[in-house]
Amino acid sequence: MISNRWVAFFCVALLFLASPLPAKCPTYFVEIRGKIECSLKPDDKVLVTLIFSDNQRIDPGEETAMELHNASFAGRISFSTFSSSTLFGDRCHRDPKSVLIRLVQSDGEKDRALLKIASDFIYNEKQGVYTAKSDVILHACQPK
Repeated sequence: MISNRWVAFFCVALLFLASPLPAKCPTYFVEIRGKIECSLKPDDKVLVTLIFSDNQRIDPGEETAMELHNASFAGRISFSTFSSSTLFGDRCHRDPKSVLIRLVQSDGEKDRALLKIASDFIYNEKQGVYTAKSDVILHACQPK
């Protein structure tokens, strides 16, 4: 006969294995700053998307809007470094490959810039921050 103690232990062990523990991966940041040349309209938006793979589709839910002050913008986008692999379990090494910055107006996209993490950013390992080496310039006056 199985004792109640063993049944309780088995149930707790089963619950522990069935519910995944939250990953303890750090959150890192990408810092962008830039300006818009030519005229700025009140409904202009600067949208930033972190690209993690070469075949990633741009999903509006993954875009971050930057605050516009006069004709300049700046901001910090956070991302989780958590990634999961069925063979090796949870890992903490998910980093973006590039950053897409778009200027969008009511009549459509006006300009875009694509920055590569490897060449266009400086990484501060202690703070977990990727900072753009230079300002992004978006042009509102030229057609896309």
